[in-house]
Amino acid sequence: MNVKFTIDYDLIDIVDNIGLDFEIINNAIEIIMDEVEYFVDNVEYYDQLTDDEMCDHLLDRRLTSGLIYTQRYSD
Repeated sequence: MNVKFTIDYDLIDIVDNIGLDFEIINNAIEIIMDEVEYFVDNVEYYDQLTDDEMCDHLLDRRLTSGLIYTQRYSD
């Protein structure tokens, strides 16, 4: 399972300081996390997370305020 986070460009300094790989698309930050199941202890837990909770858990709590969109998908 993969997740694409789209985050407000105003948070670029935080994203850059954390060291996340990202792309700038349409004046927003896109961060793709591959194989998310390796970052959670229980896959069922992953399915129950809201988009904000997933951002908190996988990226950084400070980015949740700028979360625009989250897309979950499989390869």
